Amino acid sequence: MATTPPAPLWWLSYADANASRGIVIALVFLDLNGFTVEATEDELVNLGLGLADGRVRKAGVTVFFDEHVERLV
Repeated sequence: MATTPPAPLWWLSYADANASRGIVIALVFLDLNGFTVEATEDELVNLGLGLADGRVRKAGVTVFFDEHVERLV
């Protein structure tokens, strides 16, 4: 069952389409494949903004998901 991303991420999709849509797509992909993301709205928004302004790179995204993703049983 796909979940709706937090409201701030929908706003980000207009502010920076690539970063926020990438996060939304990742959340849906993980959900469809039996994973859950345990992150607050603020953490997800900070990830999106960090991607948008270049503070977060590929390695940072990998670390974020390593720390926040759990497999559902």
